[in-house]
Amino acid sequence: MGGMGMPMQPPMGFGTMMPGMQAPMMMPVMQAPMMMPVMQAPMMMPAMQMGPAMQMGYGQPFQPFQAPSQADQYAYQQEQARLQKERDDQHTQWQMQQQAAAAAAAQAEAAKKQRDAEATKKAEAALAEQKRAQEALIRQRNEQAAKALQQRAQSDAAFQANQERLIGDAARTVAQELRAAMKGLGTDEKRIIAAIAGKSNLCLVKAIDCYSQEFKRSLLSDLKDELSGNLEDAIIMMFTNQANVDAQTLRDAMKGLGTDEDRLDEILLFRSGVELRNIQRTYQSKFQRDLFEDLRDECSSLAASLYITALTDRVPHNPNVVQQEVKQLYEAGAGKIGTDEEKFAAILGRAEPQHVEALKDLYSREYKVTLSKAIESEFGTSDDIARSMLNMAFGYGNFIGKRLLKAMEGAGTNEKMLIRLIISHRESGALVQANRYIQAKTNKTLIQWVKDELSGKFEDLMVAIINNFGIHA
Repeated sequence: MGGMGMPMQPPMGFGTMMPGMQAPMMMPVMQAPMMMPVMQAPMMMPAMQMGPAMQMGYGQPFQPFQAPSQADQYAYQQEQARLQKERDDQHTQWQMQQQAAAAAAAQAEAAKKQRDAEATKKAEAALAEQKRAQEALIRQRNEQAAKALQQRAQSDAAFQANQERLIGDAARTVAQELRAAMKGLGTDEKRIIAAIAGKSNLCLVKAIDCYSQEFKRSLLSDLKDELSGNLEDAIIMMFTNQANVDAQTLRDAMKGLGTDEDRLDEILLFRSGVELRNIQRTYQSKFQRDLFEDLRDECSSLAASLYITALTDRVPHNPNVVQQEVKQLYEAGAGKIGTDEEKFAAILGRAEPQHVEALKDLYSREYKVTLSKAIESEFGTSDDIARSMLNMAFGYGNFIGKRLLKAMEGAGTNEKMLIRLIISHRESGALVQANRYIQAKTNKTLIQWVKDELSGKFEDLMVAIINNFGIHA
């Protein structure tokens, strides 16, 4: 290459630079590495200026590397220190902002807690005041109720005392009339009938004591001596405590071969809860037998359940539960597959006659079918439980009317059954509806039937009783 007249150039290598090229800035040895400022544009090395030789691919030999001057290094360090200070200041400012935000949040939370506490305190105070007002109202109502109960008790006591006085007066009058009718030769049976036909069982039972106190004699013994036959039986029953008569009716229905369920129904389906509990005690005392056990022995389990529910759980008519119980009856029968027999027995067993009438009325209006039809659909008509439930749905007065017809229709009259039905049910009002049933069924009144079937003073007594308790020929 020298032969061509061109000067020889040393080969490029370390320590040589192209002509016109500035020496790159070198980092001082063992100095900390240069840190780029955060989020700052990267530091660019100064652009190399290209000389003619470099542009052509050849040229001046490289100049040796020149280290930055002390002034340049100092300036660089100062710049780095300034940038670091800016970052520190920014971080400090950020920390202060965070602390201020946290303080504001804490203050807001404290204020909220205070407001919540105040609101809670106010709410608690309001609730306490409301509670005090309610307690005061309850006390006032309780005082009013207690006062009303006291007044009611006083009124009831006064009424009871007045009733006892009236009954006592009536009983003494009966005793005097009976003594006058039986003393001396012969007996004035017409006078006896007039004295007792319209009197309650309570009055007549009390007359026994009045008779004994005033005349030192036994009324029942005198009546038995002076009377005979069906007239005697009827009058003695009138002077016998009704619970005793009913207990005897139940025992007669179960003793011996077979059970007369209709006779059981006369008492157990249609007496009030108070009356039934008195009958149960009387049965135990009179016969030394457990009525529940006798019913379980003589009746099917469901029929016994119905009767025992009546004896233990029967309550007065409550119009507030009629709709609920009608729905329960429907859901226990037509409203489901199968029949909840125990539900039927429970609802009907605890229902007094007035309540059964309300159930019948609403059931037919709600479901467009009578309660009797619903019972037949679920139980049929042959079982004792089915018959008893149908008797209840048939109605107290209608059932007694049907039983009265049974005593009088056909060949002969069952006088003992007739006596029991008329005397035992005269005070309940059942004879009124019984008369309507008989008249609709036969075109004859109950009195007409009695006159056709009976005779003599026995007929006179039965007609007088029927007349005195709301039925007229």
